[in-house]
Amino acid sequence: MAFLLSATSLVGQASAVGTIEGQVLGSRANLRVASQSRPGGDPASLSASLDTSGNPAQGVYVGVAYWNYGFLAIILPDGTFYGVGQGGIGDVPSTVALFTGPGSFPNRAYSAYVAYVVDYNHSGDFVDGSLLRASLVPGASISGSITDQSVGTMTFDASALPASQFNYDALASLADIQGYWSGSLFEGIAATIDVSSNGAFSGSIQGCSYSGSLVPQSSGLNFFDVSFTYGDSPCRFPNQTLTGIAMDYLLPDGATRQLLISFSAMYLGGDVFVANRTTAASYSLTATPVTVLPGEQGVSTVTVNSYNGYAGTISFTCAVTAYPPDARDLPTCTSSDRMTLNSGATSGTAHLMVSTKVASSGALVFPKATHANGWSGVARGAILAVLVLSWIPGRRDGHWLLGILFATVALTGLTACGGGGGGGTTLTMPGTYTLTVTGTGSDAAKTMVTTTFVLTVN
Repeated sequence: MAFLLSATSLVGQASAVGTIEGQVLGSRANLRVASQSRPGGDPASLSASLDTSGNPAQGVYVGVAYWNYGFLAIILPDGTFYGVGQGGIGDVPSTVALFTGPGSFPNRAYSAYVAYVVDYNHSGDFVDGSLLRASLVPGASISGSITDQSVGTMTFDASALPASQFNYDALASLADIQGYWSGSLFEGIAATIDVSSNGAFSGSIQGCSYSGSLVPQSSGLNFFDVSFTYGDSPCRFPNQTLTGIAMDYLLPDGATRQLLISFSAMYLGGDVFVANRTTAASYSLTATPVTVLPGEQGVSTVTVNSYNGYAGTISFTCAVTAYPPDARDLPTCTSSDRMTLNSGATSGTAHLMVSTKVASSGALVFPKATHANGWSGVARGAILAVLVLSWIPGRRDGHWLLGILFATVALTGLTACGGGGGGGTTLTMPGTYTLTVTGTGSDAAKTMVTTTFVLTVN
């Protein structure tokens, strides 16, 4: 679809856009005053004064943003904007930025979209209020910039997500997202959620538990309203509830679905959960961290969840895949557990035994002979002792036999102990180790899934 604009309409467009920008900039000024005494006013109230009637900007767009980051933009019928910057496209990406706020399409005859968005950085911290200005071809593409006084101007260019990957006008279905998802939050931090049939979910990350709900939007479109509640410390936002939006869609490979959950609270912070899950029958793994002292054993619990009707028996292997630079005598990891998944058992746990090593304290350690004449010098000393004992006047007869016995015992003992002189002590060094767990299914495809966990040796 193309737009033909006369000189008169261009003037009208500039006037209309200028009016919207004036409202947005006025809100930014209010935000800066309010931000001095948080929580203050909410710039989202600006949406009540913006013209969102007949908003042709609505849709989902995927493309590239500043510094070649992947970029996903969502514009709802009421003009609300959500933008997610991702460190990769395809596999589970690392989210690096979140933008959200009210916007407007000044007139259905103009191809301009303006929004005031709040910017959260790669750590989920509130950064600033930003002005977004974009031009678009409704239902096809959008490009523009986000101007942040703290960071500068960030550009983006995106195309509408094809209907084969995401149907914007379809009613969101909980059945599509039910089950277990393993993905990441900001900065690529591994996280999980388990979505029940009614949309309630729970999960955990680095000792923090959280819960919430996913509810199909009343708009009838293919989005979920999100409520995300953190548990107590050490959660990043202890006992706080953040809200936002979620969607799932098919990736270009045609076999992987991505679930994206965006949630934030003004001035407090924001985050994005992103997870990929194949549409084929498969399963997922997560493993708990282990902390031990050298010489101790520990147990990591592996949680297994099936989806899309996977059935089979899973066996497990485990190996150290990252370790401190000077590490030796690496930990070992074994498991004899098996986990059978079917329609009646869609989840379960298995256990991995992690063993570390410590130096033996029971052995008698003799000094090493490190020079070329080491043991020959010891031997000469033993022979000299024999000569001295046998020479002592008046005591030669008795001590001759004693000297021979002493030399024999000394040389025999030194030879036996000296043979191990080239070895070293056994010790798993303190530090952090990464272990990779591999599950192998008994199905015809021998489905293999991996996960990692951290072993800390103190």
